[in-house]
Amino acid sequence: MAKITICNMIATKRRSASDLFLENGIGILKSHLEARGHRVEPLDLATSSFYKKISPALISRLVRSIYEIILWNKDGNKHQQSTKVLFGLALMLQKLNTAIRKNLMRKQLALIADRIVNSGDKIFGIKVWYGESFQWADKLAQMIQKRSSSILVIAGGYHPSLYESDFMQHSHFDLAVTGEGEHPLEQILNLIDDPSIHGHKEQLLQEIRQRILEGRLTNTMVRDARHDLKVLHTRVYPKILEKAIPRFDLAQNNKMRVHIVVDSLGCAWGKCHFCVHSKFFSQMVPRDPVKIVDEIQTMTEQGIGLFRFSGSDTFPGFGVLIAKEILRRRLDVRYTIGARATKNAADPAIFEQTVSHYEQMIRSGMLSVFMGGETGNDWVNEHVMNKGITSEDIRWTIRAMRKAEQQAGQKLYISLAFIYPTPTLGNVELEQVFQDNLDLVRETKPDSVMVTPPSPFKQSTWYKNRRKFGFVLNDTFVQDLMKYEYVLYKPVELWPDIGIRLDHMDFKTMMIECGRLRRAIEQEGIETDVSDEHFLMLVASGYSGKANGFKRQSMLDIISGDYRWSETIERQLNRFSKDLAKKNRMTSIRTGKPFQ
Repeated sequence: MAKITICNMIATKRRSASDLFLENGIGILKSHLEARGHRVEPLDLATSSFYKKISPALISRLVRSIYEIILWNKDGNKHQQSTKVLFGLALMLQKLNTAIRKNLMRKQLALIADRIVNSGDKIFGIKVWYGESFQWADKLAQMIQKRSSSILVIAGGYHPSLYESDFMQHSHFDLAVTGEGEHPLEQILNLIDDPSIHGHKEQLLQEIRQRILEGRLTNTMVRDARHDLKVLHTRVYPKILEKAIPRFDLAQNNKMRVHIVVDSLGCAWGKCHFCVHSKFFSQMVPRDPVKIVDEIQTMTEQGIGLFRFSGSDTFPGFGVLIAKEILRRRLDVRYTIGARATKNAADPAIFEQTVSHYEQMIRSGMLSVFMGGETGNDWVNEHVMNKGITSEDIRWTIRAMRKAEQQAGQKLYISLAFIYPTPTLGNVELEQVFQDNLDLVRETKPDSVMVTPPSPFKQSTWYKNRRKFGFVLNDTFVQDLMKYEYVLYKPVELWPDIGIRLDHMDFKTMMIECGRLRRAIEQEGIETDVSDEHFLMLVASGYSGKANGFKRQSMLDIISGDYRWSETIERQLNRFSKDLAKKNRMTSIRTGKPFQ
């Protein structure tokens, strides 16, 4: 049967402390395809060992040491002149570091290309992410195509799913799958095995084009027979109920033992003007809670006790069903979710029900939650965001979470997200939005606030009606956004420019305004840019410092490329995850019964 190697592409520098979580998407593909007789070889570059290969240790450590001194000087308001000199030296070394990393990356990709060509395989896949990793993925595709004209190079992941025809126009891939890739990949591998085609690339592409036109092959993009910019594509919604449960080779992959659980696809609301979820999935499609917990239990048997639910809205009424099943099986796990504020949460009956649901979720192991608030201004939330909730809903939902936390006797970390600055359509002063955001933070006191600048992503309502919302975009905006690189924790004022304006603000002004809100929130004693998954890491690693200390150390590692501190956190987290998993296995042995 046909074999495919699937590469998880990265940028040359880590973007977040959570970059090394287990690669769930490729794991699902592997389980699904191997159950149907095909062979899958994962090639995950997002590992501590690979980052070491492309990170010059001496320079990275020197850069980290310099930035530690700069931060120490800043904290103590000392040696301002020496700080400027050190900052200049750090920037110079960072440029050198970047050049070396890119050179090392090219060499590593060349080795991968040689290996794939020499393997005799007919197909090679790359999971594509945004920014620099997209550019490296495209570079690897070109390397393979230059060495061999017979290998089908196919892309998958977020980028082709969102950008669709633009992705094909601005990359060199032969094919791309959108959405859930296991079903189209299964068909493509079956074609490679078809003796009438003999695995010839042009015959494969012609058959794929024909099947797309006839509607027999969906969620697949290919250029037409003339190889011009016309892209053939038919898209259908995925079959979430048929999701395979992945298996991981934890002894070799240098990953963090946190498993991403696909609990649902889409969103129960699905109408936010800035969001693209509804463009992928027209409605929320939840998985059976029993199947979700089956997957969690299977992961504990593999030595994994930490989880992140991938659903954009694991609302309390759904989350409590998962929690009850976890409690029924007496599983001892920790997990984090994303959720919306509960509509009409101030109503006493709804409030108490929300408290009850969250209490059971906390008791079942929920450690942190990410909630999109977007703004504290109700007019903006209704007319600009179309969020479907009010600031009162946010306030009362967080109150319900805090009451549930008290009743469960366990800490719940809350990360609240804002988009700022925001379009106002000329009806609200931006300063009023700023103050409303601060008022909401002061009253609710989340553990962290994520503040991000606005971006009209392709297919969002903001993008389609950009003039109405005050956005002015360069002609190359979509193409540039596909390659746009940003790093979490990096001050937004230092993010690279991109062709976007909002009302009277150019990009730099937008970033300055975003940074102003971040600093105002930090002055309230609340950390920024610590997400729900980072709180999961912080607790699991036994980190004794506060969130700001965790953030600072992560930031130093990411900026410098010296990941020694992160590797320590990873070892501690993996020990915690394994111990949790072991505890579940011991419980099963002690009772003499399976968890179910």
